[in-house]
Amino acid sequence: MKKGSYLLHIHNTKKIILLTLLLSPLFNQIRLSFDHADLSNSSISFDQVLHKQDNVKLGVGTEYMSQRLDKGFIENKFSFNSMYMFMRFAYEKKWSSYLRIGINSFSYDNDNLNGMMIGFGASYKLNDNWYINSGYHLYSAKEYNYSSVVYSISRYFKASDED
Repeated sequence: MKKGSYLLHIHNTKKIILLTLLLSPLFNQIRLSFDHADLSNSSISFDQVLHKQDNVKLGVGTEYMSQRLDKGFIENKFSFNSMYMFMRFAYEKKWSSYLRIGINSFSYDNDNLNGMMIGFGASYKLNDNWYINSGYHLYSAKEYNYSSVVYSISRYFKASDED
């Protein structure tokens, strides 16, 4: 990574951290994800659980993807920013799986296209507040399809009335 590019990445990371701190009371979970192909390709997600029943949680979320360059996909920088519904199923005390289905906005060359996204994966509970995740996410808008394996760390915020 070039020095100028690295400084820009640090500047953007500071903005993301500040935004996270300001918005965290509105969401149950914040997740920082990295693309398997290039760890500088990151995204941040915010989830809000709307319904809980035994081992199943249903909710909504949003994901902001940093701009990335993947010459095998498209020649210019691009990003997919998504809103989705999710379902999380806990099948053991520490393991759970998730499914996300939603819509996205594909941005490149000062142009935006709308599309869809789907993601699935597994989570491991480190403790009551921290989780690690791995999954496969597919983004699509018109003729553009982008998929990636992602690795994430999540912070869960309990409501004051939760046990």
